[in-house]
Amino acid sequence: MARQLTDNAVYQYAVQQNTPKSTLEYFGRTVADMNVINSISKGLARSQAGTSATLQLMRPLWVSMARITE
Repeated sequence: MARQLTDNAVYQYAVQQNTPKSTLEYFGRTVADMNVINSISKGLARSQAGTSATLQLMRPLWVSMARITE
């Protein structure tokens, strides 16, 4: 019984600490989650297609722009 009470108290504390404090914080978390899911799905699609564009993705934009302007 005591273990159940402490487990429940720890759970309630974790929920309270992880609950967004404002609408803006909630929106930020939602956008961040969508970006992670989008990145994972793109990676899986590349993996299934047999292509690997990780080096191209890691290249800074200014390097790509420098090639265009040359």
